[in-house]
Amino acid sequence: MLRYQQGDGNAANELVRLLNRTLARYLYATSLGAPNFEDLLQECWLRIHKARASYRLGEPVMPWVLAIARHVRIDSYRKWRGTNGRELDIETRLEEISANPQQ
Repeated sequence: MLRYQQGDGNAANELVRLLNRTLARYLYATSLGAPNFEDLLQECWLRIHKARASYRLGEPVMPWVLAIARHVRIDSYRKWRGTNGRELDIETRLEEISANPQQ
């Protein structure tokens, strides 16, 4: 992690190689196999990269990574919950408008 924090590209590749499988399994399991779990995985790696300076050297890496993954999953759920059922299909909306042109 020290090398990764310092911008070593090889360290970043090594981190992905070591943690990606575990991270993917965690996200898949906690998102109930959602078809977008690969998007969650990618978002997780982006956040890990952005937050790498916040990692405290000497602390275990996996709990830090899984905490980030948990927040990615929660944010994804909140976004889904906030839009689910509120967005109408454009075709449905156009039919409603054409049925009542006064609106």
